[in-house]
This record gives sequence, C-alpha cells and structure tokens, in this order.
Amino acid sequence: MRAVVFHGTQVLLVRELDGRWSMPGGYADVNVSPSEATAREMLAESGYAVRPLRLLAVYDRRRQGSVASPFHTFYTLLFDCELLLTSTNMYGYGRAARKRVLLD
Repeated sequence: MRAVVFHGTQVLLVRELDGRWSMPGGYADVNVSPSEATAREMLAESGYAVRPLRLLAVYDRRRQGSVASPFHTFYTLLFDCELLLTSTNMYGYGRAARKRVLLD
C-alpha cells in the first residue's frame, strides 16, 4: 500500500532508510482491508492521520522488475488520501518524527 497525500500544492513524502524519498506505505496484514492498512502505515511512517478516499492505481511488482516468487505475487495499491489535520499530527509519531516533508 502507498498513500498519496496532497495538501494544497504540496505532496507528503517520507525518507526511507536508504536516504531516498517516497510516498508512505507498507504491507497489509491478513484480515485488514487495504484502506485500513494504508491509514495505519501512513500514521506509522509519517505521523499523520489520513482517510483513504479512492484507489488510484494497482501495480504488479513483477512488471516493474521485481524478482518473481514462485509462491506469491506482490501488488502495490496506490490510494489518494485526505490529510486529517489534528493536534496529534503536529508532534510526529514513532519512527516518523524526523523524516517527513511536504514538498511543493
């Protein structure tokens, strides 16, 4: 799951461990809906609460050069999310406190 969050003319990105910037996201757990997983990962990675609004794209990782597995297939779901600006968002959360940015 990946979240696209626009705030005016800005887009929210997080810095990955390798130093690159990306849209926040992660994996979905069993029995968790894609939108719930997206909201959870967004909070964990960026410190911001969001509400997923709509599915924008589905990417087959095999078609993007990822190594194929004989046991499973990975898809990346890209969700358009609404940023929920609350007082909790201002302080950061977990590992995200120093690595988020809103870019113009």
